[in-house]
Amino acid sequence: TSLAKIGSEKAEKLLVRILREAEDPDSRRKAITALKEVHSERVRQAVFDALDDSDESVRNCAAAAVGEMGVIHAESKLLALLPKESADTQISIIFALGEIRSQNAVEMIIPFLRTSHSELAQQAASSLGKIHTPRAVQELVAALEEKNDEMTWTIIEALGETRSADVI
Repeated sequence: TSLAKIGSEKAEKLLVRILREAEDPDSRRKAITALKEVHSERVRQAVFDALDDSDESVRNCAAAAVGEMGVIHAESKLLALLPKESADTQISIIFALGEIRSQNAVEMIIPFLRTSHSELAQQAASSLGKIHTPRAVQELVAALEEKNDEMTWTIIEALGETRSADVI
């Protein structure tokens, strides 16, 4: 991470090369973590490309990073990955889709609101709140009315994210 803080083009190029070429998934994940603070087009593309990494933990890290970096063109790739990944990586993908306010993701995220995996359900609620289309809000309200105590505060916070008076 300290290499990225230097902010030099040389450090950026080195980290991108590590991300693209390192054998060790841990090195690739660390490169993503360092690079997500840098917002050059080269870095955004390298992190986006890491969504195709052979190692799921790297894809997971890349998904969270493209969300944090606001890489909007990652939307279709994230949508394609969502049904294929493990729950842990789905959490990162749903996070990213919420961060980029993907209206196209709403219908794919809705079923995760009612999954038994609580972290996945909570991330789905949070992302739907950030996307805040009428359909997303409708589903959050419906989920709140289902009286799932574990989800109540998460859904209330998500509805607060919508800043919509209609939800009251």
